[in-house]
Amino acid sequence: MSLLNAEHTRDNSRPNDTNDPASLLPLSFDTTYNLAICSDCCIAVPFEWIGTHMKENHGLKCNSEQILARLRIANKTKTVEEAQKWITDILVIQKAIEGIPVIPGFACTSCQYSTPKKDTLYNHFSAKHREENSSKSIIECRIQCPFKGRLMHYIQVKDITEDGPEPAEEAWKLLLNAAFNEAVEDEEREDSSEDQDLRLMNTFIAKIRYVRCSHKLLTVDGIFI
Repeated sequence: MSLLNAEHTRDNSRPNDTNDPASLLPLSFDTTYNLAICSDCCIAVPFEWIGTHMKENHGLKCNSEQILARLRIANKTKTVEEAQKWITDILVIQKAIEGIPVIPGFACTSCQYSTPKKDTLYNHFSAKHREENSSKSIIECRIQCPFKGRLMHYIQVKDITEDGPEPAEEAWKLLLNAAFNEAVEDEEREDSSEDQDLRLMNTFIAKIRYVRCSHKLLTVDGIFI
């Protein structure tokens, strides 16, 4: 099916410009790693494989010009050769690839090899690190699998800010806010007392410390806290 005829048979739930056949391609562009992402399959596709991928998996025929137009770029995304070198050289990335799921996994602390299955890591240790204690060298991590087929390879994702604060930090903040709000409610509900005033003041100071530390400041009104 060519892109010129696809608009009549393609699912209309995807927003597109019917005057632009390239808009039917389920493609997005990751600017950080120069990758073309199939938004339907949630995988990266090397540039020279995109046409075949679109035809075999989505029933769409396209050429290089239409692919570049859909991605809104002038130059090609990573090719097969570049992708092969990239996944060989890069075992850890700081920022997740856009459009590809981040899943729980396990990693080898000796060489950063990662996989979604812990059993696979034990096989890795048997083959690569026989002298080491595998139980002490396996850590939990977050991983992505950018490509499928012969380029299939897992990569660790280090950033922890993408989905918000770390659970421990978030829990501490929630407890602090709850204590502060409770103190304020007690103050409003009951007559003021020295004990209540002291509790409110201590909770308030704790909040100030958190805010200051988060901005890498160690003083309040010039006093070290």
